[in-house]
Order: sequence, then structure tokens, then C-alpha cells
Amino acid sequence: MKNLKIYKWWTGGNTLSNVVTDYVSRVVTAGGTISSQNQNALNTFYNTLNTAGIWSKIIDIGLFMGGNLTASLVKFKYADSSIKTCVNSGFINGDYSDAGGVLSTVGTKYVDTQVAPSTWGCTKNNFSHGVFMTQDNNTTNTLMSSDNETPGSGLARVSMIKTSCFIKEDGGAANLGFSTAQRKLGDPHFMAVSMGTNILLMQEYQKTIINGITPVTSNTLTFPTKIRLGRGATTGGGGYGSYFIGNFLTYAEIRTYEMALEQLMISTGRLSLVDQCICFGDSITFGTGASAYTNRYAYVLSGLFGIQERNLGISSSLFRIDTTIPGGYPRRSELQDYNFRGTNSKIIIQYGVNDYANGTGVTSDFTTKLVTLVNELVAAGANVANIQIGSPSLVNDGTSTATQQAFRDACSAAAHTSGCKFVDVWQGMTDNGGLTLLNDTKHPNDAGHSIIANWHFSHANFV
Repeated sequence: MKNLKIYKWWTGGNTLSNVVTDYVSRVVTAGGTISSQNQNALNTFYNTLNTAGIWSKIIDIGLFMGGNLTASLVKFKYADSSIKTCVNSGFINGDYSDAGGVLSTVGTKYVDTQVAPSTWGCTKNNFSHGVFMTQDNNTTNTLMSSDNETPGSGLARVSMIKTSCFIKEDGGAANLGFSTAQRKLGDPHFMAVSMGTNILLMQEYQKTIINGITPVTSNTLTFPTKIRLGRGATTGGGGYGSYFIGNFLTYAEIRTYEMALEQLMISTGRLSLVDQCICFGDSITFGTGASAYTNRYAYVLSGLFGIQERNLGISSSLFRIDTTIPGGYPRRSELQDYNFRGTNSKIIIQYGVNDYANGTGVTSDFTTKLVTLVNELVAAGANVANIQIGSPSLVNDGTSTATQQAFRDACSAAAHTSGCKFVDVWQGMTDNGGLTLLNDTKHPNDAGHSIIANWHFSHANFV
């Protein structure tokens, strides 16, 4: 695949903005350096945000650059002119590298941004926060980010962990929580939350977790405390690439921020362009039913291909429509934006199990939208030979065999019309254990996920 949409970012010419020159000056004062190439990359990042109207909504940004620990803690944008750097606890220079960010190998290490959102007009109805990890956490429960410098005190917080994101009110009750698709150790990771009329949670690049759900209504949810990064488990850790704190950002604005940040990371050598196995689907893609994330079909399949997994599975989502959860077809644009990572990435589309019980069964609408999805991917630069449509997997939830086969045939027809590959996942499960491959009535067990992965790897055919 060619680099998609990467060229739209404004390069800004050779003239550095005052924001960049001021930042570089403060980094140098702190004993660090930033190369001319990296300064130009920072200039592109700033101008992209400024042109999109996002820069004015950002209160505080830390990028953790500069060549040494002290310099890395200099903020790119700061809310308070008297607080231009972050404060570290327990770090030494050996825990930091310009490529890796700030590392934490034990739970006593953390970074304080010294930003109290309430001081800058942020409330439960006007707040956004995100963090990027250049190196993923080593444990499943290490805290990535929190708006509370005294964890356990009962004050309000937004926490983004390796496997979930939750928002807690002052009394400690979780107003909102959502499980995320855990990824391979060492993979880069981005999460963001934006709270306004609706709450937007995002995991990884261009992945919507929840878009447009009921907002938190608790009157006790406030943000009086300063935001701390990295406090959590007694072991593990990760490399922080950046964070941002700001007023409410829309879904589109967060995506613009993400793409600009990813380009900055790539340009400065902190993130590599790698081939990816991009799996787009529902809870089965997410990994439900497998005993561990490493046993889900998307993870196993990426290993068979020898490339990096990118899991875009959203539990309970339908392909054709939005419910309270974004549907696959309505969020197809995020899949198109995703394709510029690597030149030989695979795109695996596997939807339909949740569509079994919704609507009027298989209609031309299902096939037509699958065709449109593939055609738009190809128009955006994807190689049609690297796109695979898998049939919905075998279920035992009361859906008739005839209905399951009809959806399978619809997927085959869509692949034939669009020219991509088709994988008969349903038949693969039927022929290799059938209902014994299910963890429950819908979700495959480990053996079922293994069959799906191997079928995608070895039984993909043009039809």
C-alpha cells in the first residue's frame, strides 16, 4: 500500500514558528538538543494543529524530546508560564532516550504534568486528554494515565490502562468503563478521552471505542487535581512518547491530532513504518471467547503473516448500522486512514455475526456496503490482493443454518464483485470441529480462533 493521506499535512516551508523556536530554546537551556530535521517535523505538527483550529483548544502538551531526561521534560505547550516542565519521580537519565521516550520499569516512577484541569476551565463537560506510548506496558494492569496525583484518595480521575479506560467520580464509583483490545508487548499505543455532550474514547490510531454514548451525569465528577502519568502497578512500565490535555475535542479533531502526532513520531524516528495485519470486525475480532489476547485469531494471524497486529474489533458492533456502538460501515473512513502504515499490510474484514439477528437478514444492502468498503479502500491506495473478506463464523445462538450460509454467500459475492479475496470461515469451522469450537453460543474458543486464523492464512482465494 502506498502512504495514504500522509501528504495532506501542511509542511510549513522552512520558516519555524515562534512556538517551535521558543520550545527549542527552552530545550537547549535545559541542556538538550533538537536537530534541524526534528525542528521541521515539530513545525509541521504545530502548523497542522493550528490550521485545524486544534492548537487553541490544547492546554498542555509534552512530547518528551530533547536528548536527556531534564530536556525531555520541557513542555511543547504549557498552560502556566511558570510551569514549563514536567516533574519526574524516580527516573534517571538511563531511563530516557530520545527515540524511546520516558521509560518506567517500576511502579514508583511517574511524571507529573502539574496541570489541574479545573484551573483552566475543564469540567466533566469540557475536557480531553490523551497519551501516546512509544513502548507498550509490560503488564496488563499498569496505569497509563490519570488525572489524580494522589491515586487512592477518592478524587475524580480519567484512567487509561492497557486493557481498559474508565472515568471515576469523586466518590470512587466508575461512571464509565470500557475494555480495550490488548496488543502485543512493545507495540506503540495511543488512547484518548474527550468529554462533552457525548464521551469519545479512542484506542490506538484511528480506532473509535465509543462515539456518542450518554455522557457522565454525576455532579461530583470534577477535575480538581493535577494530572499524573505512569502511576500504577508495582512492576512493568512503558515509554511515553507524548501527552496532551485540553478542552473538548471532537472525534474528527482527535483523529487529526493522532495522525499529525503519528507523522511527527515517524519523522523523528520514534515510530517505524511497518506492515500490519489490520483486522476490522466485532467482538470475535476483538478476541472475545479466547482465553488470552494472544489466542485471538487476529493476533495468531498476524504471527502467521509475520507482521504487526492492529486490532480494530469493537464488541457488539454491526457491520451495516450504528447502534450505541459504531458500526463497521459507518466507521469505514478510519480504516481508510489506517492504511499508510507499511507497504504490504493485510486488511481482514470479518463482520456479520451481530447482523444475523438484526434487520431483515441478508439483504442487498449488506453485500453492497461490503463492496463499497473494499472499493473505497482500493481507491485510497490499498492493494486489493491484500484485502480479505471472511464469512461470519459459525454460531449456535438459534440462527438457522440457512441464514448463516446466506450471510456467507453474501460475503463471497461481495468479494467476487470487488475483486478481493474471500475466506469461508464458516465452512472452516464446520469442517474442523463445528460447535465444539465455540466458547459460548457465538464466540469461538481458543481452538476456534486458531481455525479462523489458519483459514485466513491458508484458504484465502479470489472468487
